[in-house]
Amino acid sequence: MNRALKLSLFFCLCAVLTTGCGRPNKLEVAGFEDYVTLFETESSRKDPLIVEDLIIRFGDIANPAQLAVCRIAGGDTPQITIRKSSWDQFNKIDRESLMMHEMGHCVLKRNHDDSKFTNTNTPKTVMNPYVLREDVYKPNRDYYQNELFSRKNEI
Repeated sequence: MNRALKLSLFFCLCAVLTTGCGRPNKLEVAGFEDYVTLFETESSRKDPLIVEDLIIRFGDIANPAQLAVCRIAGGDTPQITIRKSSWDQFNKIDRESLMMHEMGHCVLKRNHDDSKFTNTNTPKTVMNPYVLREDVYKPNRDYYQNELFSRKNEI
């Protein structure tokens, strides 16, 4: 191989190694930073993680029954869209429950799980299809946080 070709291959290889592959991570969580920080902190119970690729925003949701939705499309940055009118009606605990649920989808890749405890008929997980309101979530918060981070990557 001649010297010019070797140098060309060397510079191409250097360019590939220094620029990496794929798209860069995008983190746009303005106004929701406290929930992302809480999610990261709670994850340390099982497997600490840092949220580096996520968009959270208020927006329109086609299904009127949904309060929020996580959209994961191909290699795009996962996106949580929250219905502002619902958010405004929630208290701090309800908001936390909603955000843990949606980040469970978008960050942990968890699916919905409608299983319930037979003796109390309460949801076994924050990944229940319906938001766990304060009266259920708050007294069982430690349990739900532990359960949330005990399983990942189901989608």
